[in-house]
Amino acid sequence: MTEAGAEAFGGFYAAGAERDPVDLSVTVSEDAQLPGGNGGSDTGGAPGPGGSGTAGGAGTTGSTTGGADGALASIGSGAPLGALGAAAAVTAAAGAGVVVAVRRRRALG
Repeated sequence: MTEAGAEAFGGFYAAGAERDPVDLSVTVSEDAQLPGGNGGSDTGGAPGPGGSGTAGGAGTTGSTTGGADGALASIGSGAPLGALGAAAAVTAAAGAGVVVAVRRRRALG
């Protein structure tokens, strides 16, 4: 981490601190070959020892640390949206019922 980098992060990181390596592969073509998830790429940009993945498919991109397989993080896209929506609606209706009950009670009391 450079002095300017440490300053940019508000002093959260110390100048001279070593950061984990980061690899990034981006493509706009579905037939492009991306580096594999476990090997990254060598200095020439060719796929590294991890093999190669394909864009737009179920392959992985970039390299990771900590022994992970390079798969993308789960963001909850498989969440049961219908059930969550129903639970939110029930909660909102219950809250509205409490507000109405409190107002009626104040008006009578």
